[in-house]
This record gives sequence, structure tokens and C-alpha cells, in this order.
Amino acid sequence: IVKAILSNVTARQSMVKEILLAEEEAVKLPFIESISIATDPRVVAEEIRNVFHIDLIAFRKGNDYAASFRYIRKKIEEQGVFVLLKGNLGNHFSDVEVGTFRGFAISDDIAPFIVINHQESKSSRPHTLLHELTHILLGKSGVSGDIDNDLVEKFCDQVASATLLYEHEIANFRPSIEDFNSLA
Repeated sequence: IVKAILSNVTARQSMVKEILLAEEEAVKLPFIESISIATDPRVVAEEIRNVFHIDLIAFRKGNDYAASFRYIRKKIEEQGVFVLLKGNLGNHFSDVEVGTFRGFAISDDIAPFIVINHQESKSSRPHTLLHELTHILLGKSGVSGDIDNDLVEKFCDQVASATLLYEHEIANFRPSIEDFNSLA
């Protein structure tokens, strides 16, 4: 099912790109492949907030997770990135669990696509969206699920977290438990 979803979205992305090229509306996006994994995640987070005009005060306004996601999504889409919520083949019988994939990115300098699994919790969607955006900034297409020991996945998570939190908020976070499963 995941392969079929990937195939479906890849076809959509290809069609959008071809339409933009045919209509002479294609613009190469300067932020595609603009960072490297060697860059400090906090620097990348600041760049994301600047390039995509993300205001954390506006993002945090209110208690509505859906509104916060819409805010981040709109800011990213305004810069030319297509964002979809999709996690099945058109019916609930083909739903893919979040553990299989949270999202994926198609890095393309004209029509980049991000797909967020629609079953991802509303409170997690902004983080997943920023994680996938980081893949695009790295120029690395792919599916994101469990991160285990993958350096790119960990980097994307660090950038997403740093984008949603001010540096002093992260610096002051000192959990007494270091084991992630126990902390969760």
C-alpha cells in the first residue's frame, strides 16, 4: 500500500511539474538542497523561520492543533511546496499506520511535495511537516518512519524541534530520564 501511495503521489508531482513547465510558470526554488547535514540544526531552524516567514507566537496562538498545522502548512505552501494529507488509497480499508510512515518528501526544485499521513495526530503534524521540509532542504526525497539510528532522520527531527521551539526553551529542557521510551 505504501508503494502504491508513493507511486500515486509521484505521478501527481510529475503532472504538477509538467503543467508548471508547460504553462511557463515554473520557478526554481532556491531553498531546495540549500543545506547540509553538517549544518547546525538551530541555524537551519532559524533559516526555516526566516525563509517561510514562520512566527512562533502566531503558531502558538490558541489551543487548536488543527489551526497551528494550517498556519505552518500555509506558510510552507506560500513558498511553492505542495503539502498533502494522505495515508491510504482512497478508502479506510487501505489506511497505513503511522508506524509505517509518518510522512514523505519529494525533493524537486520546481514542484516539491510533502505528504503527511492523515492518521498522524493533529498535535504531531507540524513537527512531521517541518521534518519533511528539512528533507527537501537537504535535497533528499524519502519516506520517514521510525528513526532508529539514521543520521538524516535524526537531523530532520532536530531541525523540526528547533524550528518549533526557541533555543532557550530547548537549552532549559533537562529531563531526569534519558531513555526515550521511559520518558514518553
